Amino acid sequence: MFYQLALELQKRGHCINVFTTETRCYYLGSNYMKKSPSQGRLRHKSLLWDGRTRRYKLNVHRAKLLPLIYPRSGDSVFFRRLEHVFQPFMFLTLIDRITSSDVILVYSPPLLLGYLGSILGKLLNIPTIVNVQDIHPDALVDLGLLNNPVLIKIFEVIERLMYKFADVLTVHGVGNKNVVVEHGVSPNKVLTVHNACYIPPLNILREGNQFRQKYSLENSFVVTYAGIMSSSQDLHTIVEAAKLLSRKLQDVVFVLAGNGPEREELEFLIKKLKVSNILLLPFQASTDYWQLLAASDVCLVPLKRKVKTPVIPRKLMDIMAAARPVVANVPLDGDVASIIEKVGSGMVVEPENTQVLAQALKRIHDMNSEDRLRMGQNGRFFALRNFSIGMMAGKYEAIFLFLKG
Repeated sequence: MFYQLALELQKRGHCINVFTTETRCYYLGSNYMKKSPSQGRLRHKSLLWDGRTRRYKLNVHRAKLLPLIYPRSGDSVFFRRLEHVFQPFMFLTLIDRITSSDVILVYSPPLLLGYLGSILGKLLNIPTIVNVQDIHPDALVDLGLLNNPVLIKIFEVIERLMYKFADVLTVHGVGNKNVVVEHGVSPNKVLTVHNACYIPPLNILREGNQFRQKYSLENSFVVTYAGIMSSSQDLHTIVEAAKLLSRKLQDVVFVLAGNGPEREELEFLIKKLKVSNILLLPFQASTDYWQLLAASDVCLVPLKRKVKTPVIPRKLMDIMAAARPVVANVPLDGDVASIIEKVGSGMVVEPENTQVLAQALKRIHDMNSEDRLRMGQNGRFFALRNFSIGMMAGKYEAIFLFLKG
């Protein structure tokens, strides 16, 4: 998303410098780890490699990945946490290239990356915007990933200092803004800028039949979940709802596409419950992903009750952009529920409740096609107005001009 934002700002006449790490692979579970194509050739580079490259007219500055931590962070929770703590400080090796900036835009998490960016802004007297994607440490506590009282207190102090030193804070939803304000920040300092997503042209959305033909789904009612399979997603309820609906609706097929730490457990549950109407697929390439969404009659957005900090998952934005109805089994007081109900793009039910999820899916199934089409169109219109990269870039451009005004 930030890569696309940088490209859009560059097109608007701004000189953009991107500061990032070397390319790397993401950990998606032990059985789905893929070796980074650059891993071998980077292994013997010097510690502070900071090569400058130009891609698509962007100036890209890369800080070296910490060799003692990466690639261990790929298969170790301990080293992955160490990377989040120490990796941001590698950007200090590029500080001489940051000093000429007019504005700094940095995101959090990692919390220390946002904190470091706000500190550099103050030290260098450069206006700084911190984009708060997830509220840390609150989100880590909710997910059970952080429970040490001392560490929680330390991260809370870092969070408050980051808010204090930043000139502007941007968040992607109203719920996030409310939490940040509750943490002592002036409402005037916090601006809501929705995250952007790719808005596929209509011709791509007409290619769903290719996906249906590929997997023999021509006569099926397709219910889709596509994304990370993690402990925060309410995926067990989806599997149980699929089992329940298999006895009532013979044409319903659930497509679960993705990888992650929970995939093995999902496979075990599917076998244990003898669920026959689930098609389990890996992550899809970009073209296949949009064909999958286009082939779907309804798409799912699941979050467990323990996800208390506000979040708007990227998958919701993609589903709306693809003009598909959505059923969300999510906390009812969050931004996801608020957006879906406001827009009229689907249904919202409480999480971790198999019966209510199955009932909602049956209601969508029993609707006439015109009503489902209307739900999907409502979502796409909202995405066009709020989630396009142009809208996001325009809002940041206005913030830049305000800070430099």
